[in-house]
Amino acid sequence: MHSIEWFLVISITALIVALYCLFALLSIRLRKKINTESTTSHDELGKLEQRIDQLQLRLISLQSDRSQSLPITRQLAELEERIDELDLRGGSGEVSYKLASRLVKRGIAVDELVKTCGMTRGEAELLHFMRRA
Repeated sequence: MHSIEWFLVISITALIVALYCLFALLSIRLRKKINTESTTSHDELGKLEQRIDQLQLRLISLQSDRSQSLPITRQLAELEERIDELDLRGGSGEVSYKLASRLVKRGIAVDELVKTCGMTRGEAELLHFMRRA
């Protein structure tokens, strides 16, 4: 029986050594995988940081474009008002329906439309009705 006990001890020892080696190999593979994923994540993080930088530069560019376009927008509004004034002074005595239509689009009230364009209340109400339809 003595030889059976030694056989069991040697077998268990061999099994323990084999499990230790298996654990070491798995540990090495896991470290490699973690390092690879870490490198990949680091690369992706770098790409994302570059994209953020690009978007920030684009935002700054858009903000400067917007600040440059504001004076132009103001000038266009002033020109529209000037055109509206000239339409009112047309001198032909006819109601400028084009002007009235623009004013209705901007939200002018019926009473104001009657005063400004010199049209009848019925005409002003009709324009309002047509714009809303």
